[in-house]
Amino acid sequence: MSSQGQGGLSATYEDLMTEINETLDDLQREMNEFAEKMNDVMRWIPSPICKGMIFAWNKALDAYNKVFNEMQKFLSQPGDVSALFRIGDMWDSHVGAPVSNIQGEATAYGVHADDKWTGSAARAYGGSAEAQGRAIATIKPMAESVQDALNDLAWGTIAFWTAVVAAVVSFVAGVIVAAGLLASIIGAPAAPVDVGATALACLGFLAAAVAAALGFAEKVSGSLTGLQQQLSDNTGMVQQGDQWVWPRLDRSGTWLIGG
Repeated sequence: MSSQGQGGLSATYEDLMTEINETLDDLQREMNEFAEKMNDVMRWIPSPICKGMIFAWNKALDAYNKVFNEMQKFLSQPGDVSALFRIGDMWDSHVGAPVSNIQGEATAYGVHADDKWTGSAARAYGGSAEAQGRAIATIKPMAESVQDALNDLAWGTIAFWTAVVAAVVSFVAGVIVAAGLLASIIGAPAAPVDVGATALACLGFLAAAVAAALGFAEKVSGSLTGLQQQLSDNTGMVQQGDQWVWPRLDRSGTWLIGG
């Protein structure tokens, strides 16, 4: 993905974060206004029905508080899409691309050795250069895997907050519709029940958003497992004892200086 495209997604994420805070403010305001209207209309409703309305309203408040508690958990660690995309780009531009550029130079005559040699050591370099080329070839795919994992996390974060915004917006809309019932003495008793049902539906939407986020987390976890396997790839390396080191000598890892 181009930097321009990622910039647009980062802007979308910032818009989502602004919208969620504004929507939570709207929700709080609508709930306060609903409570005021319900208190006004209950003056004209028989006491037994008012008790039922108060009971339903208290249940709705419990669900409303659960929504806010969940939102506070999410907002305490909202993620940083811009950083994920930026770091992914750095893996590509500062690791993958430079390594890819020098891979073509990893030949017997194109790579400068770390060590100086004379005599038969010069012949040993011919074999080591080929091994260096194979070792370099493993780095580019690894950098791409890191970038892909970071991009998956960024996409998952955007998808999560999009679902959260939709859930809270539906809650606000439900409270507004329920408030309309308060304009009628006949419909008023059902109004707090509707608010409670809307709050529970919002909690269900939030749970679905969390489940989707966990799905992304499992995908990224799988990517990281594959990345760990790539990091363990010793292609082109030379074994010295219990360790694998960068190839600088012949294929056996030893050479002699002489005529």
